[in-house]
Amino acid sequence: MIFFVDESGHPHPKDSVGRPVLGSIGFPLSRSREISGQLHTLKRDAFGDLPPEAEKHYKANAILNEHTYRRFREKWEYVEQVVDLAVGIPVVSLFIVMHRPKSPIQRDQAQLPLHIRFLLERIEGYMNNERGDRKAIVMFDSQDHTTDRRISTAITNFLFRHAEGRAWTHILETPCFADSSITPGTQIADYFVSIIRQYYEITEGEQQAGAAYARSIERLHGVIERTVYTYSTYSGEKRWGEYRLPPDALEAPPEVAPANEAASNEEGPDAAPLGATPGPAR
Repeated sequence: MIFFVDESGHPHPKDSVGRPVLGSIGFPLSRSREISGQLHTLKRDAFGDLPPEAEKHYKANAILNEHTYRRFREKWEYVEQVVDLAVGIPVVSLFIVMHRPKSPIQRDQAQLPLHIRFLLERIEGYMNNERGDRKAIVMFDSQDHTTDRRISTAITNFLFRHAEGRAWTHILETPCFADSSITPGTQIADYFVSIIRQYYEITEGEQQAGAAYARSIERLHGVIERTVYTYSTYSGEKRWGEYRLPPDALEAPPEVAPANEAASNEEGPDAAPLGATPGPAR
């Protein structure tokens, strides 16, 4: 399996996003070429042959907004087609939905950030439950050399030095990094995390939106929900695939952050993702 990781917004007090989201989509590596070909065909049919420098105009931060929805229907239809394609594969989706912290998160640069840890835990849980002894390649959207190196070092340290990390046997110890504007799997993740973020921000009043656009985002969120993987641990604790972190969770030291995650999806042990109905763990 290969999991593509991207974020929409960043958990920092000065970030403009009130509900940053880290997420991943995964599918069998053996289907990568097929899926890349389908995405290429969708884009070519919608926009013709694009020069490489034009790819940045089809990232989520450029295309997934109300202006596109109202003025450029062919671009919005492309977004919907990408989501429908991913759900039809189907991909496996996992999301960590955060709050903008009140103060900068103080943490050793070599320490794995909590939201990344929660996401990797869910990737490990999926692989352990559904893929036997197979391994997961984790592909992050590349930021810059320094940031990529810090993430890579933190993941390696966690997998080899932390008791929980050493127990994870399904994640390859070397993460990969790629540009979301040219990597098809990361392009899907880019769209998915933007839709999840906007759904929460519109629903909670963080983002102003017209009624039609809000309904479209809600519909896309509902489609994506079909791919979200939620499961229970051996001890019976729920691990939500669309996990809403408590407001101050990222500001807590890693070892005192919510240990019983099932008891926090912000609202209690029976809380489902906003707008969803609790269902059986898969």
